[in-house]
Parts: sequence; C-alpha cells; structure tokens
Amino acid sequence: MRRFLLVLLALVLLAGAWNLNIAVCEDTLSYGERNNDVLQMQKRLQELGFFTEKCTGYFGDVTQTAVTNFQRANGLTATGIVDDETLAKMKAQDAVTKQQYIEYSKQGEMINMTLKPGENGKWVKKLQTYLKELGYFSTDVTGYYGEVTQYSVKFFQLVNSLPVTGVADSATLTKLSSPSAIPAGNHEKGLLLKYGSSGRDVRTLQNYLKDLGYFSGECSAKFGKITQDAVTELQRCNGLEETGECDVKLRIMLLCGEVISKKEAEKRASQIVLKPGDVNEGVRIVKQQLFELGYYSGSIDNVFNDALGVSIHLYQTANGLKTTKYADKETRAYLNGGKGITYSEYIRKMSYAEVRYGSKGISVELLQMRLKELNFYEGEINGSFDKATEQAVKMFQRGHLMKETGKADHATREVMNSEDALDFEAAEKNYFEYIRTEQREKALKSLLEMAKDCVSLEYEAGKIGEKTYGNAGLTYSLYKKVGIELSPTVGMQLENAMQMEGWSEDIEDVDVGSHVFLQHADGTLTGIYIGEAMFVYASPIQGKVVSVKNIMETGDYEFIGSILYF
Repeated sequence: MRRFLLVLLALVLLAGAWNLNIAVCEDTLSYGERNNDVLQMQKRLQELGFFTEKCTGYFGDVTQTAVTNFQRANGLTATGIVDDETLAKMKAQDAVTKQQYIEYSKQGEMINMTLKPGENGKWVKKLQTYLKELGYFSTDVTGYYGEVTQYSVKFFQLVNSLPVTGVADSATLTKLSSPSAIPAGNHEKGLLLKYGSSGRDVRTLQNYLKDLGYFSGECSAKFGKITQDAVTELQRCNGLEETGECDVKLRIMLLCGEVISKKEAEKRASQIVLKPGDVNEGVRIVKQQLFELGYYSGSIDNVFNDALGVSIHLYQTANGLKTTKYADKETRAYLNGGKGITYSEYIRKMSYAEVRYGSKGISVELLQMRLKELNFYEGEINGSFDKATEQAVKMFQRGHLMKETGKADHATREVMNSEDALDFEAAEKNYFEYIRTEQREKALKSLLEMAKDCVSLEYEAGKIGEKTYGNAGLTYSLYKKVGIELSPTVGMQLENAMQMEGWSEDIEDVDVGSHVFLQHADGTLTGIYIGEAMFVYASPIQGKVVSVKNIMETGDYEFIGSILYF
C-alpha cells in the first residue's frame, strides 16, 4: 500500500508538469476519429502507461484498447469511448496508472487468500514486507512463514483489534494493506501490564489467571502483589521468564490459548524425566516431595542442582530403585504415588542392617558414626568396613559382654543404637567389672567345693596339709588356693579381718563364702560359711573337719564377726 501511495505522489508531481491541452469535448471521442484531441488523449494515456505506440491523433484499435484498459483500471465502465467522465478522470491527478493497476490487482489477489504458518513463497514475502514497514517484523524478509512471522502477525492483530490467531486471513491482509493499519510504534511498551497497573486490561488478565487456576483473589482491575505472584507462577509453569509482568508475548499467548493451566502444568511437571541442569516446575515438585520425606534440605526452587541429584540417589537406594541420580519415570511414579520409606525410616533400617569386614555403603557410615560417637572408633567416616572398623566393633562387643566376632550383626547394632549403649570408658569399666565378678564367682565356687571336700578330714592343731588341718590351717589353705592370702593363726586372721573394709559384726551380713569368726569356751574358732545355714571348720573337739548346720543355735558359740573377701 505504501508503494501505491508513493507512486500516486509521483503522479501528482507529473500532473503538475503536464500542460492540460485536451479540450473539453462537448461530444465524445470514439473509434475512427482523427484530431488534436485524440492526439492529446494519446499522450496522456502514454504518460499513464496505457498507450505505448506513437501518438498520431488517430483513434484506432490500439487507442481503443488503451482507453478500455484505463476505464477498467479507474473503476469506469469499459466502453472504449471517451466520454466526459472518462476525460475528467484522465485529467485528474489521482488517475490510476497502468503500473498502479497491476500492483492493485496483485494486492487484491493477495487480500483474497489466507497465509498460514509453514507456507513459503512470494506472498509470504509480501506479508513480511508489509509487517516490516509497519514495525512488526524486524528480521530479514525470507518468504518463509515461521514462528517470527506468526508472532508478528499476532502482534499486528492484537494492536489492530483483530482476532489473534497468527493466521494471515483475508481480514488481516485487508487491514495490513490499508492506510488505516496501525503501526507497532510504542504499543509493545504501552500494552505491558505490571505491578501498579490498573484498568480494564488488568481485570481481563485477572479473569484469565483465575480461569487457569493461578489467581484466587478478587478481579479488582488493580495489578497488586497477588496478581504479580499469579503471573510469575504462570510464567514458571509455562517455561517463560519469570518477570511477574504481562508483556505482549504473554497477552498473545493468553488470547491464543497457548498457556497451560496450573492443574495441567502440575500434571505434566509430575511426569517428565528430570536431569541435572533442568530448570522447570517439575524440579520444584521433586524437591518439595523429597523435602517432605526428609531426603532433601536445600532451597525449594526449580533448578536441578547437585544436592538434588544426591537426594534422588539416596531415595532410590533407600527404596530399591535403579540408582541414576536423576528423576526417571519409575522414581517419579514412586514419588507421585506416595510410595517408599522416609529418610528417617531408611536411616533406622540402615542403622540395624548387618555389616561385616568388606561391606560398604551408608550402613557402614552409620556404624562408624555411632562408634565414633561412643569413642570406640577414631578413623575416617568413609563407609568402608575395614580392619579399624572391625576392631572397634570387637571392642564395643567386649565392653557390652557380647561375643567378640567383629561383625556388626543385628543384635550388636540394636545394643549400639539403644540409649543403654555405653561409651568406651564405661564399657571398659563394665568389662573389667564383669571379669572380676566372673573370677569371684569362679573362686567362690571353687572355695565352696573344696570346703565340702574337706569335711571328715582329720584335725591336727597347726597343720596346713592336704589331709590334715588345724582350725586356722583349713581357712589359710583353702583361701590361699583361690588367691586370698591369710595369716596362719586364728588370732592374726581375726585381727587382720577386723581392720578390713568388709568386716561386719552383724550376723545378717554373713554371705556364702564369708570367713566367719566364733567365740567358744575353749577359745576362738574360724571357718567358712557355705550356704543353707552350713558352717565348715576344723573342730578340735571332734578331731576332724566338720559341717555344722545352725551352729549358733547350739548355744555353745557366740558370733564375733565375718568378712567376705570376694
């Protein structure tokens, strides 16, 4: 159209230089005439491009054809006769030239067609040229109807109040080639809706956002924080730059139904495979899911970072999935279905898993961490069950009086993870106390058995022999055999016993294995209490080693005191 106007301007200038010598005919000029009026008419038609022969003043076939074509080009009845109306149009400055007519014919042909994305050719090139002249198309004119051309058409349709389809239909082409077509100008900036904007367009935007599930507030026609957040979320869910502003591109997408709803976005985002480097809403969903399960503790955004990869790998390991460090279909299905165990459940499970020398993995790491916490292990937390780890397990087992296998079986780990688990120092103390107790019980058992075996052996004062014992000799000999050194006489044994911490003059304190002292009319006696009210001693009266039950009840003996050495 702009070419048309330029040509028209050129004609205006030509017309100003033309000496209008055609006389006003009272009649008409028609075929067969020869005169100066015909000559001037031929010159005018020659200027307008309809007459290409030599101007002779004769109205013949060529002249008649030129007149007919002029009339057709200028919207007159094509009679081939020059009447007043035809002559007046020839003189007019806006008379349509042959070239203009040809261009206009082509334009009309274009207007009556529809151009669509994917097409190629001269008409697409002409479409791009029109768009470029109006400021909607800024790249090279190629003749291919691609995404850039489609967007330019949509932009033009939006500004010029046409249905925004991206298809250059007849209405769009007619408007595009008309003088009333509105250029792009500053409309891109003027159509921008952002925080602080207000009016009908904002309300329309809010309605769109509400229908798509991104906006739940009141459609107040005021672009506030809620609207800004809704726009940002829509952009995020549709893979657009998160500006929080509704620019021309977003307006066009809304008008064309090219944005997906929040529900659809969540559905799609919950199914796509996610890999390191991805930036989309699906990443945010996976991070939130893993955060709730305890596997992820970083920021909940839409960037697939290394921390997420580690968390996914851990989740996959915990739930017996193929370990990939990316969210494949199986992993996503598990997460979306609420399947699998939580991180705390997994850690508990791994804390009780049986591991041994050569084992590797998180279960070993947890074992090493616990052993280190209890001061049994000083090595590196590396998840590798090495000799140092094995030795630490043995030390733990020994301190807790377990079989020292060095294998962290379920029983060992159960004790280790309990609140009753002892640290190294307490465990060592416990172990040695156990050894002492075991030794005491062993010695006590041996003492009692020897005391019973000595019953009926002969008595002889001062003797400390295998077959013959004096009163002090019996206790001296038997206690010595279990590692307890006593003096060889009753008096010295009593004196020493009375100075020891365990000495008691309360008969209720007498226990199995106690060294007991009694007063008799003939002097002091000593012996061993073997339980069940039985007292074993070498009796000078009976002349042998005897076992007497309830000796205090005879009335002949007075209890002095006792001591338990174990």
